[in-house]
Amino acid sequence: MSDSDRIVTVEGGHREMGRQLGEQLRDEIAETIELLRAEVPASQRDGIDGRVAAYAPFVERHAPHLGDELRGLAEGARIRELDALFVQVRFELIGYEADGCTSFAVPRAGAVLTGQNVDTTPQYEPLGRVLRMRPDDGPDVLMYTYMPGMIGYLGINGAGLSCLGNAVVCPDWRAGFPRYLVVRRALEQETVAGAVAAIRGLERASSINLLLSDRAGVIRDVELTVDEVAVIEPGPAGLAHANHYVHDAFRACDLLRPILPDSEERLDRMGGLLGGIAGDDRLAAAKAALRDHTGYPTSICRHYDADGPPTYWHQTIASLIAEPAEGRLHVCFGNPCQREYVTFDL
Repeated sequence: MSDSDRIVTVEGGHREMGRQLGEQLRDEIAETIELLRAEVPASQRDGIDGRVAAYAPFVERHAPHLGDELRGLAEGARIRELDALFVQVRFELIGYEADGCTSFAVPRAGAVLTGQNVDTTPQYEPLGRVLRMRPDDGPDVLMYTYMPGMIGYLGINGAGLSCLGNAVVCPDWRAGFPRYLVVRRALEQETVAGAVAAIRGLERASSINLLLSDRAGVIRDVELTVDEVAVIEPGPAGLAHANHYVHDAFRACDLLRPILPDSEERLDRMGGLLGGIAGDDRLAAAKAALRDHTGYPTSICRHYDADGPPTYWHQTIASLIAEPAEGRLHVCFGNPCQREYVTFDL
């Protein structure tokens, strides 16, 4: 399969969209579930169904339409509904590993450019897909997913909203509304203000950072714990984020900063590259920034090193650049220093 063929389009009501997704990616979803089961610690596998089921009431309470989508996904993929939900709660169930993602958003006369490298376990790189959703009841959505069967991850929508995300870790994770679906709820909104309002009302299971922009040129970074929300405004050159809390209110509860010291280094580096991305050839400058190897192998463009410590065991499995006002998402499947970007349109 060529990278340009890694797109799946679904449309209609939510149950129908889920069914179409399951039918089109049936084999890949089965492979994803096997990978997920292998990631769960052996001591916890016997009780995995009960742990997954604990998240279901929160999906039904806060986004019943996504519950319908998951039921359709199970029907189309010929899997259990619990397994359809299992795909959405991977991050909460396996706990956090030392992957790292670096993102940015740069303004320019209202036409915001955003981008991010997605860093995690190398085995997921071949499974990456772009999902184009055309629901009956909201804006179209174009998102990258690294596991077939995900119904929420990073991308843009037809209203000109962009939502990217970074792992951040706080205490007190719990059964609740899953982080991947937090991103999906943001992508169902038309403005940054609407996305922030939607996020505030969720009983969140875990923590995440979201970098948001909209058609009006508004850019905000939203750092989330399970209970609190901190909104960060951009500087003149824009915003960048990595894998630690920046807001003073959350620094004391940051569990990731001590085990992922390269996060601050990547943030400083990306912050220094924002000015170049705001120039005339900003798409080329964005690609160069996401290919940056300062601090290699735990650089913005991250590379796997089996002989290093655990922080070296992850790599950039995808690189994203979004032009949300134009409805374009540029995706490189794998390290951007080694492969080219493919452009997908809403």
